[in-house]
Amino acid sequence: MLLKRLKFWIWLHKWSSLIAMLVMLVVFVSGLPLVFKAEIEYWMGYGSAERQDLDELALDTLVAAAEQRRQDKVVQFIVWDDNKPGTVIMSMADTPDEAPYHNISLLVSPYDGQIIHDEAEPLAFFVDLHTQLLMGKGGTFLLGIIAVSLVLSLLSGVMIYKPFAGRREFGAIRNGKSKRAKWLDVHNVLGMVVFGWMLVVGGTGLINSWGEYLVYFWRADQVADMTRAYHNTPAPDKTQFGSVHHALEIARDPFPEMVPWFIAMPGSMMSDAHHYTIYLRGATPRTAQLVRPVLVDAVTQTITDSREMPWYMKTLMLSQPLHFGDYGGLMLKVIWFLFTLISTVVLITGLYLWWVRRKQRYNPDNWQELLQS
Repeated sequence: MLLKRLKFWIWLHKWSSLIAMLVMLVVFVSGLPLVFKAEIEYWMGYGSAERQDLDELALDTLVAAAEQRRQDKVVQFIVWDDNKPGTVIMSMADTPDEAPYHNISLLVSPYDGQIIHDEAEPLAFFVDLHTQLLMGKGGTFLLGIIAVSLVLSLLSGVMIYKPFAGRREFGAIRNGKSKRAKWLDVHNVLGMVVFGWMLVVGGTGLINSWGEYLVYFWRADQVADMTRAYHNTPAPDKTQFGSVHHALEIARDPFPEMVPWFIAMPGSMMSDAHHYTIYLRGATPRTAQLVRPVLVDAVTQTITDSREMPWYMKTLMLSQPLHFGDYGGLMLKVIWFLFTLISTVVLITGLYLWWVRRKQRYNPDNWQELLQS
């Protein structure tokens, strides 16, 4: 019975690993600079601006400045990023309802309305490679499949390792054995070292890759319920919209302990055609991931509804900082970087082990020898 189960786990581990192997190598290598994305951008001068002892301009002025600079695009999202102090980010698309895969970001000074940066982010290539494999929406869906394969590979690897775990001390490398046996020990030891981390990264990667479908479900469920009174109402023209700055003030009034994270403009993926949807979050590191959307009617400037995010949206919003280790300071980022390097070695050794064994057929004697090794 043990032999039968072991054959199954080895079969599952081999094929799930091979499906994920080459793509995960690309994902891990491209993810290495993204762990320090904020630090690299600051070092390169992107997004860095000095805070000034001046009153901030109204958001409407900043939106107008961005749309004046890029007259072929419209602002979809207004974003405040803690890693880019002294700036407000205008995420722009060709149309209000376009999927934001190819949005451009303009960094605007909130004090004088000047455009600080309107070029692509320095690490935009690595972001696209890591999140979309340079394939757009199809790449994100493929990465979700690869993440499932990675999780299956990890779980099956543990099941294979389990019968042999007590045979020798953890971390011991067999001497006097073949080169392949030594690499197998290295693969097993390093794999167990980073198992928990890879499971977290693979799981959050799956959530991030297929997060768009969670957003669609949330829109069809929660947002549809919050905007039920508008279902048979034609979408207003943009000229009818009131002040987005006033909408932000209205949204913050019942939640003074929260700060703005981003605003979804009417028609965008994270809103509907009738509302400015203001996303507020906690003002402290402990509460920064507690997000509350507030729907403000873009025409009448009144709050329509506000609810806590459902559990699946909370999971989505927690997954991105967890995926990159972007919630525990520089030391945690260093640990994430080192674990990414170790995981890359695990992938390479696994590929080597498959390559040198690919032509060998297993027979009962081979399996009995494996179980006794």
